[in-house]
This record gives sequence, C-alpha cells and structure tokens, in this order.
Amino acid sequence: MALKSHLRSNVFGQHLVYDVVLGSLSGHTGRQLEPQRPLVLSFHGSTGTGKNFVSQWITESWFKKGMESKYVHVFSGTKNFPFKSRLDEYKGELQKTIIRATEKCKHQIFIFDEIDSFPPGLLDSVSTFLDYHPRVDGVDYRNTIFIFLSNTGDEVLREITNSYYQSGSERENIKLGETERQMITSIFSPVNRGLTKSRLIDHHLVSHFVPFLPLERQHVRMCVRREIQSLRSLQGIGDVNKLIDSVLSELQFTGPQDNFSVKGCKNVAEKLNYMISTFRFRGEL
Repeated sequence: MALKSHLRSNVFGQHLVYDVVLGSLSGHTGRQLEPQRPLVLSFHGSTGTGKNFVSQWITESWFKKGMESKYVHVFSGTKNFPFKSRLDEYKGELQKTIIRATEKCKHQIFIFDEIDSFPPGLLDSVSTFLDYHPRVDGVDYRNTIFIFLSNTGDEVLREITNSYYQSGSERENIKLGETERQMITSIFSPVNRGLTKSRLIDHHLVSHFVPFLPLERQHVRMCVRREIQSLRSLQGIGDVNKLIDSVLSELQFTGPQDNFSVKGCKNVAEKLNYMISTFRFRGEL
C-alpha cells in the first residue's frame, strides 16, 4: 500500500498517526458493505509535524493525480473564508461545492486547512453531510472523506509528550485515548475557533482526533537525513553527520535539554540548502 510506505519512510515520531490513519482508512474503504457515514479525521498539532504531508499522501493513495485531482477539494481559512461578516455566504458556497462534487462522484476528499482561522460556525454547515444518513436530498456522502487540519491542542500534546520524556518513558507509550480526551477539552476553550462549539463536536461527528506529537531532536535529524538522501548531488558524500549537525544548529529547539523542535521539520529543506552552499564555499563538499 503506497500510503503505508509513505508514512513509514517519511513520518517520524508519530506512532499514533501511523496507527489511526492506516486503520481508519482501511476500515472505511475495505468494508464489504457501504460505510455508514463519511470518514471524518481531525488532525491536531503544531506546525511542521506532518499534518499537510499526511493529507497529501492520503490523496495520492486514492487518486492518481493526488492533490491535483478534481476529486480533491482544499479549503483554506485565510484564503477562502477571510471575512466573518460573510459567514452566511461562505456557508452556502461551501455546501454547494460539496453537493455538486458528490453528485458527480461519490468518492471525494475534502480538506479543510487552517480551520483555526475559519469564522466560528462555518463548519456547522457541513455537519448534515457527516451524520448517519444513507442520502441527503438524494445524494450519498458515505464514501467521502473529510480532513480537518488544526493547530489546536498543540500545547496539550506538548505537555503530554514532555511529561513522558521527563519521566524517562518512551513516547510510543502515549495512548490515543489520553491525547483525545485532552485535545477535546482544548477545542472547547473559548479562545479557540474553527471547531469551538461546533456541531461536529457536540454531535460526535468526528471519527478520529489524530494527534501529531511535537518532534524531538532525533526526529528532526531523521528529516534532515531523508532530505539528504533525496538529493542526487549528495549521494556518496563522506561525513553526513557533520552536515546534519550543521543543519540542526540552524534550527530552533526548546524544552528540557533543548530537545523539542519549535517548528518540527518545517524549514529543514531550506536550512539544508543553505548549509550545502556554505560547505561548498568552504570546499568541504
């Protein structure tokens, strides 16, 4: 399975993502009977932990053109819904897009990025498509997939992961139930938006809250190594670890022993390119 290979090779330190995403997608599409309702995944975690990449790989495993497929629809809070005053207009447009797409083909993926910047109440407009209905106004939505991307819960996930780290316990011991309970509490915080006080939460329409844990230094090192391996010009170089260490020195870390990455693996490629140029200028590559 292409998705399984992508996750195993490119997603580091995210055992819960690996288990939940593969399990839920397999359960939704591998059934002999029609699913009872759409699969609704809510990805939570700080920047650079892999939410967008995993969404992309899901689309690529479903459709040949991946994110470019006409069956994939991406909605961005800042791009598509920037004004609170146009909430009713946005609701109508969003519903029409979902209805028209699913009328043409029952297999669709809808990705909602930056939902923390969505006007409060906007996501309520999709709730009717997500419940246990064989058809809504003659349209069957049960084979669709809805993915929500949010930074909400990142502080909670950082606290949980840091607690395990300081106690000497492996992060792989973190259980989904533990993260899910605390993330839902965070979502209900009045300072949050997107899913706050949403029918998706009140009516239990989210199939799985998927936690993207903060990345540790060891995981960012893996990201850098992966980037190096993808560059043909660096095949067979001598001291790879020296180059990796130099990239890590350009990134920000925080927490105990400066172990946790501030931006996950974001900016790794840019920092690597910078250090490659620096090494070549010095004659070290």
